[in-house]
This record gives sequence, C-alpha cells and structure tokens, in this order.
Amino acid sequence: MRRLPGALRGGSMSRPELSSCSKRMVIVSEASSGGLASAAVRDATLADRLGFETFLVRPHGEAQMNSVPSSVKDIRLDFPTRTLSLRESFKLRAQLRAFDSGSSTWFHCHGLKSLAMVVPHRRLIVTYHGARGLPGASRLTEAVRLLALRCAPLLSQRAFTVVPLSMKGWRDVWIPSPNLPMTLDSRNYRDGLRLIWISRISPQKRFDLFLRVLRKLHSEGVLDSATAVGPIEPSLESEVNRMAEGLPLDILGERSDVSQFLAEDSVFCLFSHFEGRPFALEEAVASGLPVIASDLPGNRMIVGSEWLADDVDGAVELARRLQTPRTRGLVGRELKDRYERRRRDHEHDERAISDLYSRILVKGQVS
Repeated sequence: MRRLPGALRGGSMSRPELSSCSKRMVIVSEASSGGLASAAVRDATLADRLGFETFLVRPHGEAQMNSVPSSVKDIRLDFPTRTLSLRESFKLRAQLRAFDSGSSTWFHCHGLKSLAMVVPHRRLIVTYHGARGLPGASRLTEAVRLLALRCAPLLSQRAFTVVPLSMKGWRDVWIPSPNLPMTLDSRNYRDGLRLIWISRISPQKRFDLFLRVLRKLHSEGVLDSATAVGPIEPSLESEVNRMAEGLPLDILGERSDVSQFLAEDSVFCLFSHFEGRPFALEEAVASGLPVIASDLPGNRMIVGSEWLADDVDGAVELARRLQTPRTRGLVGRELKDRYERRRRDHEHDERAISDLYSRILVKGQVS
C-alpha cells in the first residue's frame, strides 16, 4: 500500500506525471470494506488488466480481503468519508485534482459521497450503490438526474444489476460476488438447528438482533449451536460478550476460510439495517444455504419475500420452520435455483464495464 506524499497529506505536491500508458483511470471508493469497496477493487483490477495506468483511492479502515495487482497504485487517504462535511469535501477535491492529467484521465467514483472528491466532468463515471437501487425520494432522484447530465455514465449498482441512467432506459447485468463459492454437489445434513452469521459485527448489521433470536431459540430448546464469522467493532466487544453469555455460540472473528462454513448444514442469518450489495447473502444462497434476512430491497431481490423478517418473533418463526434437515435442503435448493435463474437471465456485469473501459481506451469516450 502506498501513501501519497505532499499535498495529499496536507503539504504541497506536484501533479503525478502520466506514465507510458495512454490513459489513466482513478477508481475512487468512499468505503474501505464491504460490497462497495469490493466493487471498486474489482474495477481497479479490470482497468489495470485492460492497460490503464490505474489508481485505487480509498479511505483508511478495515482490512480489505480483496487485494489488487501490484501495478495498481493503492492510495489510502487519512480522511473519514462516513460523515463528509463541506470543508472536508473541498479538501478531498483538491487532493484528487493531483491525479488529473487532463483529457487522458478518467475518474470512476463508487458511492455518491465520493462525488464530493471530484469536480464532475465528462470524464467521470459514477456507480451509485443504493440500499434501494435508484433513489425513490423526488429530491434525491432529481439530484441523481442532474449528476447524470454531468458524468458519462451514471450507473446504479444493486444486487444483480448495473443500470445506466439514460433516456434510452436501463441495461440489466448480473454482478457476482467477488467471493462467489463453487457449486456444492452435496451437503452433510444432520439433526439439530444451527445458525450461522458471516458478516461484520457492527451496528449496521444488527448483530444484537441475531443474539436475541439465538436467546429465544435456545430458551425453547430449539437451537443446537451457532457460529459467527466476521470482524467485530472494538466498541461492541463488551456488549456482544455480555449478550452472548450462556449461548451455544462460537464467535470466531475474521476468517479467510469462509467457504468451509458455507459448506456446513446451517441457516444463514443477516439482519442489516441497510444493504447496498448484500454480498454475504448472495454467497450463502449460491452455496445452497437456507437464509433468514431483513426485509430490504437488495435482500428481497436475492431471496424473494418468504424468508425475510425484521424482528425477533418473525425470525424465530422462520427458524422453527427450518428445524428438519429435509426442509433445510429443500429451501436451500429452492433459493439456489431462483438465484441461478436470475444469473442466467442477466448479462455478466464485468463484460459491461469492460465494454465501457475499452471504449474509453479506443475512442476516448463512452458513447
């Protein structure tokens, strides 16, 4: 990982010279982890493979498991982007101007907040990662439409879809998780209900709801065991330990061997307040696991409406229905089949973005 000298750390710095590559792509991510960051990493890798001089600019934060090629300049800014003030946005904008070498430089920003980092122009691509796809509120919709006039193009990224906002309508493409597991031919089903959590343990993900569901199932004698895999925010550790006391729960922290947990006979749970790209849910369904998830548009696109719950009672009722190995197998296969049908019906999004980047390389424009 490289640190920027000079102006990008508050001093002065000259503009980076364009290398022998004919085009420069600066991928800007407002997050350092999660689905948005994974998509930015994927696009940086693709741009590098196509021959761009590629920069990936993202904030300091949690470790990003998806690494980029060594030829990609991975830049971390000492700047929070969760609560971006006007003053901070002007500072970030000034920092990123150092990457702009003129007509040969394109910016691809992931997340609307990252727009504050770059002056919109015709060499700007924006991917909007919305918990509700394209925004429904009229004022936000209008703001997005105005942005669409100032960048080329504006994309809305949801589970399964990247859609250019244009007068000609939408283009549906399928976006796979970067960690999508191999198809599992068989699963060793056994008696007993086991729940699994594979995600960050943070307020956004509502791990406290997962613990309350475990507590109720355990008190009813329904729960056999549970496992939680994922990094925990330090501020939550004492509260999580208190709530988990006495439960048959293993909290394993961050692991790189997630596929082994997706291969077990478990019910996958995800109770987030909001999700842009529910990668973890997508991986669970693609693995053939039955799931219980919060009622969010992205989750609904992946699993339909039957296995969604936003409170303890609703989640417990769904868990009770999944007590037998036969039911878990049937539901897991049903959800996987639904997912595979959706995947077959959509163009793979890497081809769409590769198309976009290739036109920039050849024509210097996206149209």
